[in-house]
Amino acid sequence: MPTTPSSTVTVHVSLTPGGLWRVTALDVLLPGVRVTARRSLAQLERAARAAIATHRGVDPDAITITLEISTGDADLDADIEQARALRELAADVEAKARAAALPPARRLRDAGVSVRDAGRLLGYSGAAISVMTSTTPQPGDAP
Repeated sequence: MPTTPSSTVTVHVSLTPGGLWRVTALDVLLPGVRVTARRSLAQLERAARAAIATHRGVDPDAITITLEISTGDADLDADIEQARALRELAADVEAKARAAALPPARRLRDAGVSVRDAGRLLGYSGAAISVMTSTTPQPGDAP
């Protein structure tokens, strides 16, 4: 199949009463393209990518799928969105905490403190301290 620059297609997905995921309104976007309901979102995404690629005559790898998902329950959808937003916020905070822990972790290790004790002081496992202090370049390190 010919390859083309990657294109992104937003696919609207809804949850059926039987627990299957189905594509909604794809035939409006791409007349004649049909995707049967699938048990998992990953299966549905692969099927949608393949159907769209076939319709367009391009390699499936040239298609990027963005799923807009609805469970059919507005309260559940809102709860899912809130949980995802909080998870993203937590990941940002964790990255900042790790960055803040790195200098004292290095100083503790340079002072001869064990990774286990450094971890205990900073709220990380000894393994995490070991990874942090051994793989993160320090100022002046060669690239």
